[in-house]
Amino acid sequence: MKVSPRAKALQTTADLHLAWDVPYTPGVLKAVGIRNGEIVASCEVRTAGPAAGIRLTADRNSIGTGRGDVAHVKVEIVDAAGVLVPTAHDAIAFELSGAGRIIGIDNGQPDSHEPYRASERRAFNGLALVLVQSFGRPGNMILSATEPALAGARIEIVAT
Repeated sequence: MKVSPRAKALQTTADLHLAWDVPYTPGVLKAVGIRNGEIVASCEVRTAGPAAGIRLTADRNSIGTGRGDVAHVKVEIVDAAGVLVPTAHDAIAFELSGAGRIIGIDNGQPDSHEPYRASERRAFNGLALVLVQSFGRPGNMILSATEPALAGARIEIVAT
């Protein structure tokens, strides 16, 4: 049986990945994708300074009161300019007040043995995630994130 050249190409993605070594210097590294002379994609990475604070960003500011409705709150450790610090592994304490509860905390670290149901989680590469659910009734919830050496953060989520 003869295999078409296209079928062979789909067996691996190695030919779709580009890598190169760049000497390190602080600043901005920007990659730009150009197709037919037009920019179709770009990505920028900035050098981070020392960890200075915590940033919380919810996937939405309002959730329903059903058990299946959950807000995903992204937790980032950032420098004074708001740049993610990818080397940060600080332990962050979480507290939720109001009409809901924290149902899980994660950081994406595959070999972490920290429990998902806890009030504290160590960041992995500067990131963590908190899942928030309502008590089943309308009301406001405020998630607080603190770490003694960093500026804390708060975010409000409304259950409707």
